[in-house]
Amino acid sequence: MDRYRAFVILTHFKGHGLAGFGGAIKNVAMGLASRMGKRAMHADYVPDYDTSKCIRCAACTQQCPAGAISLDPLRIDTRKCIGCGQCLKVCPAGAFEASRDRVGGDLFNQRLVEYAKVLADSNRFVYVSVLANISPDCDCAGRARKPFVRDIGVLASTDIVAIDQAALDLVNKAHQCADAFEQESGVSGNGQLDYAERLGMGSRRYRLVNIDR
Repeated sequence: MDRYRAFVILTHFKGHGLAGFGGAIKNVAMGLASRMGKRAMHADYVPDYDTSKCIRCAACTQQCPAGAISLDPLRIDTRKCIGCGQCLKVCPAGAFEASRDRVGGDLFNQRLVEYAKVLADSNRFVYVSVLANISPDCDCAGRARKPFVRDIGVLASTDIVAIDQAALDLVNKAHQCADAFEQESGVSGNGQLDYAERLGMGSRRYRLVNIDR
C-alpha cells in the first residue's frame, strides 16, 4: 500500500449475518486484512461439528467462501477456515455448532471498526458505495437471499462513517422501518457506526447532495 498515494474503496452495500450490514467500514477492514486478520475478526476458532448429524446434502460446501469443508466424512480444514460461520446458517441438520470462543456480533463489529481505523488513519481513502441488489446476506454467501428493497443508487464520500450511515438510512427508508437489516436478519449494525464515531473515524451526521439534479 505504500506505493500509492490514495485509494478508491468501492463497496457493495448489503447485509451481513454478524455485522448487520456490510458497508465501507467492513470493506476496508475485511477486504484489506490478511487471512489471519480475517479470522481474528470473525472468531478465535473454527466451528465445532458432529459428523454423525451430517446428511451429506453439501449445503455447507456450496456456501463456504474459503472452500474449507469436505464431506465423507464431514471435515473442516483449519488451515483454510476463516471462521465466518456460514456453515452454521445453512446446515439443515444442525451438524455445526459455534465454538465457545466464537465472537458475538457486538465484538465482531468492534473488531471491524478497529481494523478499519488503523487502515483509514494511515492512508488516504475515497469511498464509493453501490446501493443495488441489496440482499440481507453478504456477497460471500453461496446462496444469498434475493434483494429485499429496490436499487437506490451510488454514494461517494471521504467520511467512512457518514457514507455507511447514509447508506443505512436510505435502505431503512426504502424498507419503511427503523432498522431494515435487523428486521430481515435479526442483526443490527448500528453499534458499528456508534463505535466508529466514538473512535473519531468520522461523523454519523451528513448532508446528501444529489448530483443528478
